[in-house]
Amino acid sequence: MMSTTGDSFTWQVKIAFNASQTSAVRVDYTGVGKSLFLTGHGTMPVTPIVDNTNGYVMHGGSLIGADVAPAGSGSLFWIDFQIIAAPAPRETLTSQFAVKDPHAGPAADVNGDGVVNLFGTALTTRDFWKK
Repeated sequence: MMSTTGDSFTWQVKIAFNASQTSAVRVDYTGVGKSLFLTGHGTMPVTPIVDNTNGYVMHGGSLIGADVAPAGSGSLFWIDFQIIAAPAPRETLTSQFAVKDPHAGPAADVNGDGVVNLFGTALTTRDFWKK
């Protein structure tokens, strides 16, 4: 979820993960061909970068022309992860995910409130015990 206090015209997010434990298998916008954050605006879709070797997904979106999205909130994209280092039965797997600003450093404070949030992260475990 992204929240802004002013006009926006583009976004880019990098999600880092432990590549020895999980693998990103699918990534897409939350809306049809664009993020729900940019609903109602013409956009230039971007192909996400998935790097399962170094453990990150980078995705973004941009409005076309001089259009701007007013202050507001909306979801950006989703990632399905596959667990590749399954724990033994009745044991747990703990894996950390980090939101990063691809241009500024280790964290992105998207709404300027001093807090970095990652909402809706879930591990997909459909085939977890089918090894």
